[in-house]
Amino acid sequence: MKIEIVGRNYEVSENLRQVTEQKIAKLDKYFGDSLVTAKVVFKKEATSCTTEVMFDYAGKFVRASWRSDNFYDNLDIV
Repeated sequence: MKIEIVGRNYEVSENLRQVTEQKIAKLDKYFGDSLVTAKVVFKKEATSCTTEVMFDYAGKFVRASWRSDNFYDNLDIV
């Protein structure tokens, strides 16, 4: 699985990057042998943090997002 991590208005820390890669890599078993691309976007806004996770596999596109005050909690919920 190819994982792309992007920060918008936020510099993604190394710890957050490692946690994200570990959690997303666990989902690889559900996609079989298909070539999967995962894009994780962390957006920092005035009072909230938004996490979006997008998967592109076998011609299909899946997207989930969550907003709260903590990127780590968002990642767990998404």
